[in-house]
Formats: sequence, C-alpha cells, structure tokens
Amino acid sequence: RLSVTYTLHNTGIAFEMEVENRDEKRRPYASGAHPGFATPLREGATLADHFVIFPEAGNVQQAIIDDGGLFTGELPDYPLTDKEIALSEEQFAIDGIFLTGTGSTVELHCKGADDYICVRSSKNDLFGIWKEYGERAKFLCLEPWCGIPSDGVSKEVLEERVSRRIAPGATEVYSYTVECK
Repeated sequence: RLSVTYTLHNTGIAFEMEVENRDEKRRPYASGAHPGFATPLREGATLADHFVIFPEAGNVQQAIIDDGGLFTGELPDYPLTDKEIALSEEQFAIDGIFLTGTGSTVELHCKGADDYICVRSSKNDLFGIWKEYGERAKFLCLEPWCGIPSDGVSKEVLEERVSRRIAPGATEVYSYTVECK
C-alpha cells in the first residue's frame, strides 16, 4: 500500500510517501520523485549559467543508466568541484546525471541570482538531475530516489540491486521537501 501526503508551506512544499508491506514476505521497494523547475532561474540566463550544489556530498559515484532507463550496476566515481556540478546542455544528450553519495540535499543555483531551489529527502539512495535534451526544454528535474531501479532482467537481479526492502507488516516513510530560498 502506498499513501502520499502533500503539505504546502510558505516557502515550498513537503511530500510524504508511506509504504506498507501487507505481504507475508520481505519485499523490495523503490520510491522517487521527479519535481521539475522552470529554468532559467534568472531572465536572460542559459542552462550553462546554472549549477547544482550537494552541501553534504561524500564519495559521489555516478549510477550508469542504460537506454531503457534502468541501472546497469556500474558506479564509477564522479568527482565534484567544491561539491558542485556546472550544468550544460550536452550532459543531457543521452539521459540525465544520477548520483549516489550526495547526501540528502541538493540546491539549484543560477549565476547572478540570489534565490535558489533546495530539495531535501529523508532517505536518499540516488539523486537524479534530468531535463529533456534541447534548448526548448525550459525545466530541470531534481529527483530524489529511495531505491535504485533494476535492469528488470530477473528476480535475482532485482533482489540484489534494489537497496530498499520492507519487512512483512512493516511501514516505512519516505519524504522530501522543495523550498525556494
């Protein structure tokens, strides 16, 4: 069972997802969100004027996603400069950037703008940065994921790669907030 609660605040919105396992077996689950934000954040800016900051970043690795949008299992290191990624259109030619080890917070900034967007999650296995490729796409998604998508090939692969499992009769809560600062 999945229930979702939305709460509006003065500076943003909070989302809470409650997952309940009503089965008699331990089950894998994954949950995530795809909040998209209108860009540019400043009039006259381009995507190249934007950057994301991971204030709590540790050992960041890139989760390689195949053409079908599923995790391949490859996790090469993804070096950040001052916990930051400068954005460019070319980064989204194939898909997005999906990272582990980022911590629970990501911020979207634009050079020359004082305001920024902050996304925080309670259980974060992966953060995705995604946009449709091309200059016409006027939004950018900052995606907190709880669990990592499998390759869908077999039950064994699913059990091995999905990082969240819930005990029989148990309930887990995953939440994230979006704030404009």
